[in-house]
Amino acid sequence: MTAHKPPTRLSRSLTLTLLTGLTLAAGRPASAQTGIEPLDTLPPGLGGNDFLVDLSSVANAEGTLTFPAEYVKVRNIPFRIARPGQGGHLFLKPIGWSDWETDPSGYTAAYDRRPAKPDPARAMVEIPVDDYRAVYLLAHAEDDEALSNLMTLRIGVFAGPSQTTIEDVPITVPRSGVARVPAGATAVAVGDNPRLFVLQVPLNRNFMQLYPNRNAIDVDITKEVRLAIRRPDPNRYNLRPLGLPSGVRIYGMTFRRSGVRMTVTGRERDQVFVAPDVPAFDIALDRVTRGRLPAAGRNRRGVTPAPHGTLTSNDTHPARSTIETLG
Repeated sequence: MTAHKPPTRLSRSLTLTLLTGLTLAAGRPASAQTGIEPLDTLPPGLGGNDFLVDLSSVANAEGTLTFPAEYVKVRNIPFRIARPGQGGHLFLKPIGWSDWETDPSGYTAAYDRRPAKPDPARAMVEIPVDDYRAVYLLAHAEDDEALSNLMTLRIGVFAGPSQTTIEDVPITVPRSGVARVPAGATAVAVGDNPRLFVLQVPLNRNFMQLYPNRNAIDVDITKEVRLAIRRPDPNRYNLRPLGLPSGVRIYGMTFRRSGVRMTVTGRERDQVFVAPDVPAFDIALDRVTRGRLPAAGRNRRGVTPAPHGTLTSNDTHPARSTIETLG
């Protein structure tokens, strides 16, 4: 499983990474499975620790898999299932970019706007604006080699010329017949059919700071994205869903909120630093949950420097700290 995004930069090219949440079992034979159970109590509303995405509006397929309830859990990860009795889910094979053959000219494309009416080639949902530490998928990919096992979550705002800001999260989903479960995934048993996996995908963006004036942001669920350059006049180029059709089938999707909310502020206007000034940024951390949250700083090469103290409101480039969030 892969989900690569550059982390937020701090002073002296260090980044702060909050290390919280469940790490699912990995590297085990596919025969080692965990089960799906009904959720004892329904999750709280929009303010809970998890946001369970309702896929019923984009579910385009049914199957032989059935689930014990609409709300289920795998260990401590809850999911909401679309049409649980019929195995309702989102199949990404028909999902992509419907205008790829023509790529009509213009400053913006229709793809950069949220569809005004249902589009069989798009699967878009909304999530509340918040800082999320991970997204969990209940999914698998077909064994058919003509279909890829790649997908992308395009998170942000699709508003055409008004605002189009997208963060791409690429994901590799295990195929049904995989011999060993890759890192970040757990095999799940559904009746006699062990074809599903729970995937843990880290998210390294502070969406609260990116979209302070919005209540919700878009999540475009699609196949692998590649660079598309319009021809013969390359007046527009952007990332678009291209390549092989995806054989990924998604039954559940849950976003888990971060334990803290982080805001990074530059000490100079528009982040313009003039030599010999050293670029520096202030970090504000707002408590969301109780407990102790470990944090680590790392440079652009991924190296974590030696510990040098406890994070306080005046630290600008912490190497390793423990954040007290007791209330």
